[in-house]
Amino acid sequence: MHLSNTSFDLVICADDYALTPSICEAIIELADLGRISATSVMTLSPFWPAWAQRAERMQTCIDVGLHLDFTSDFAVEQGYGTTLGQLMVSSMLRTLSPVKVKEQILHQLDLFEQHAGSEPDHIDGHQHVQQFPVIREALIETLVKRYPSNRRPWIRVSRLLTSQWELKKQIINAMGANSLLILSQRFGVAHSHALSGSYDFSGDTYCYWLRLNDWIKTIPTGTVLMCHPSTDHDTVAPFAKARYQELKVLRESDLQNLLDLRGVRIVRGKLLFKTPTVRPLMQQKL
Repeated sequence: MHLSNTSFDLVICADDYALTPSICEAIIELADLGRISATSVMTLSPFWPAWAQRAERMQTCIDVGLHLDFTSDFAVEQGYGTTLGQLMVSSMLRTLSPVKVKEQILHQLDLFEQHAGSEPDHIDGHQHVQQFPVIREALIETLVKRYPSNRRPWIRVSRLLTSQWELKKQIINAMGANSLLILSQRFGVAHSHALSGSYDFSGDTYCYWLRLNDWIKTIPTGTVLMCHPSTDHDTVAPFAKARYQELKVLRESDLQNLLDLRGVRIVRGKLLFKTPTVRPLMQQKL
């Protein structure tokens, strides 16, 4: 019996594939169970080449995309990454070099395709960098030039539903959610409309279940619900305890029961998000 008279489709995306082997294991398990419909890959990770073949196999049933990265330890160690705070300031002041940003986007796309053997199904960003000023323009330009419209990855827009008291979510939105959405529409790039799943990684398994229940009750259609699962033996990833708690909740049959009650279907973003129609003269130079 459904609690809702209407049903809608939802993308559940597990972030950080290749950050650690434990995260890869958790994401593969959830993909096999049908509890997620997308994952995002950190191609700068030294673990990516070894786990790429498993990602390629997952791509037959879920979207596998690029988790664009400018702030991880991997990016810093490779000579161009920086802290999140520094990146936010330099992007807002537009002191980032568009040429260097494009080079890094192309490099990470190349790493994805080299090891996965296919184009990414979507693009999002580690710490939501895909929508920061300078980066978002470089990303849209790169995607339009690199891929034909029928093979172009969809873009995750990190526009979070928030109240006036949720400062972190407001900051994420202010870093360019609406601007990225407008750019995507202008240049014919398919995109999501909203993002859910953000929290401070506090609480126990029951707290995460309550959060998940609230998110599923309130999110609109066209939403991506992000998650960050990992196994219980992960000692490397940030918030390892919270990641395992997410896995425990997401792997249980209670999640599918909740989705059924709410009339929600987990689907791939490549099937849900359609390429916008670009009007003549609307597509302008970035």
